[in-house]
Amino acid sequence: MVYYVAYIPPHNLDARLEIENQLKTLGCKRIRGSFWVIGKKSLAMSGRILQGFSPTLLKRTREVRKPVSPKDGEQRELGSLIIIAYQSPDGLTRVKVRNWMRRAPCIRLCPNVCAFPHKHFHDETGRLINAGIFWEHVREFDENAVIIPRLVVVNSKAVDRLLAATEHRVIKEVESIIKGYKSLIQKIEQDEIDKVRSVKIVRSLKRRFILVKKVSAFYDEWLKLNLSTTVMKPYPTIRKARYLFEEKYGSASW
Repeated sequence: MVYYVAYIPPHNLDARLEIENQLKTLGCKRIRGSFWVIGKKSLAMSGRILQGFSPTLLKRTREVRKPVSPKDGEQRELGSLIIIAYQSPDGLTRVKVRNWMRRAPCIRLCPNVCAFPHKHFHDETGRLINAGIFWEHVREFDENAVIIPRLVVVNSKAVDRLLAATEHRVIKEVESIIKGYKSLIQKIEQDEIDKVRSVKIVRSLKRRFILVKKVSAFYDEWLKLNLSTTVMKPYPTIRKARYLFEEKYGSASW
């Protein structure tokens, strides 16, 4: 049986190269970056090599599995995943990918490797990006990108870590939005910005907030990851900005 492994590479170049050379010596094949194919005979040794680098071990299944949450009384599972691996973008493409990721409810296994739910989801507003749409976007800059369906996480310890990292990204985005509103409030109070520029910033922050709420709701449905408390945090700052905007410019129209 063939297995796949994704790990977080060390920052030190020599350490990264050492890991890669050791995996190659075992006969492992690189797919993209720190995402590799591993044979069954190399599992134990590769596990020792990657210990300490947050490895996520996966394998393919014939059937499509549903996610299993703790309330079911079983080991938590993410269900069947569609993995998309692509080369590291640069320049303007990097900015595009960052914007796509804001719209894509997925789990990031390692740099440039994302896991999407196997079940297709539909969004009438077209704001969210699923595996198929993300795949189309990625192929625009990496024609050799790889997509692998029906993969499940084998090492159960990785599941909690991946979920925690997913939650942390939502928290960081929410904190960034709050910071953006606070910065705007300060600039308005100190007369460092005009109405036109204020409206532009508010609209950008509003779009990001709408997206993070939609993505969080999808994580709740897919992974039972309740982020409702997190997405409520910007509201007091948003209200303050709205009141200040109306007081300063005579209108709260954003």
